[in-house]
Amino acid sequence: MLQFQLSWPETARSHWKVGTYQMPRNTPTAPSTLTGEEPPSTARATADPHRFETEAGELKANPGRWAVLTTVNTGSQAYRLRKSITEGKLAAFAPAGAYEVKSSKNGGDQIKVYARFKAPDEAGPQAR
Repeated sequence: MLQFQLSWPETARSHWKVGTYQMPRNTPTAPSTLTGEEPPSTARATADPHRFETEAGELKANPGRWAVLTTVNTGSQAYRLRKSITEGKLAAFAPAGAYEVKSSKNGGDQIKVYARFKAPDEAGPQAR
């Protein structure tokens, strides 16, 4: 038969009771001051379907001419914007296929999104 004898340092004994943990006296149990602040929203931001109305109007007035539409931070943002424009999901760029969109890194971390209104002879029947 094996026997063990456990010994605890005197400082540890002062913090323990049988079966429960007792907080040391110098440990704060609650924040000393509370700040009234709401947590940030976790809801996804939705794009305004009427964004770029001015730019789309200027491009339509100058068919075939390329212009920088906006600058974004990531490739996925550029892809989503290009797709929304070419599919006509943004009201300013309806109907689908009326605009051509490209994107390119501008030498830094940001990506420029270019757009042009297709000339009537190249746009196809849905854009006329």
